[in-house]
Amino acid sequence: MRLSAPLLPLVLALLLGSCNQDAAEPPTLIFHDAAVWTADDARPRAEAVAIRDARIVAVGTDAEVLPLAGPTTEVIDLDGAFVTPGFIDTHVHFASAARFLEFNLMRTTTQDAFEQRVREVVEALPPGEWILGGFWGAYDEWAAGSAGGQRRAPFTPDVRRVEAITARHPLFIRKFDGSAFAANRAALAAAGLDPGDPQAPGVTFERDAENRPTGIFHGEGAALLFRDAMPQTFTRERRLAQTRHALGVARRYGVTSISDMSDDEQLALYRALHDSSALTVRVDFRYPLDRWNELAEQGIRAWLRFKPDIPFVGFSLGRYFEVSAKLGLDPQKDVGLRIPAMAGGG
Repeated sequence: MRLSAPLLPLVLALLLGSCNQDAAEPPTLIFHDAAVWTADDARPRAEAVAIRDARIVAVGTDAEVLPLAGPTTEVIDLDGAFVTPGFIDTHVHFASAARFLEFNLMRTTTQDAFEQRVREVVEALPPGEWILGGFWGAYDEWAAGSAGGQRRAPFTPDVRRVEAITARHPLFIRKFDGSAFAANRAALAAAGLDPGDPQAPGVTFERDAENRPTGIFHGEGAALLFRDAMPQTFTRERRLAQTRHALGVARRYGVTSISDMSDDEQLALYRALHDSSALTVRVDFRYPLDRWNELAEQGIRAWLRFKPDIPFVGFSLGRYFEVSAKLGLDPQKDVGLRIPAMAGGG
């Protein structure tokens, strides 16, 4: 098999291994005719990579690796494409990120692009599901101060133009800094407001030249108007879809391993995806410290590892010394925690 696109970037979603095959069994996959950066100072460049059972078993020249192929080995010619080990994101709240990425308007700068994003999310959701997030305008200030041809007028979505396609989906979104919000008629009604004449103390609902509400509003307490109406969590099916989408984004940017601090439902989603061979990142799942006893019962799996949160992550230096003292650690020597129940667990 040959990939025709030159310089096609390919990121290895695997752990880099030895330059020699570690067993006689042939690899299941070989990439060759590539520009491989190995991250190994002793041999930083290579041409071919052999993989077996989601592990790299050989890295070297085409002449060294291609002879390892067996009758069932898939051989892919990368036609000079660049290959690099994947990135490891060591601090991720993946469930929150997946929710954010479902309807992300940070880079949206036109009404047409906004309407296209709305159509995409509506097509993916069953009737009645809320559309949340948005965070529009994140790069407007940067663009306004840019030289050359990057200047543009600030963008504000016109939700009136998506009323027809969102009639069965309450839409409540915000500007990136929380200074303004937008809601469609379905969301206003769900919050107990009159869609034709919304009013609330301390909140300004913008209106057009004909005194009709535009769907944009701001003011102290604006977000609180929708707190009781909008969902605080999503169904398993929606969270699974969000996770799949976020995994796709991670792949595009070359992220192949994460340390995640999400909830138990996210962990269950990882397991389901792993069981169906759809988990495309390695997950180092971190529980809060008060759940250590559960770690020994969870066990260790190749693509899912479980660790406690290091107690001083995100703490000030003083708080680090305080917590270390309570745990019986020497803060100048101990940089982690040993859990006897998990000895040998990796």
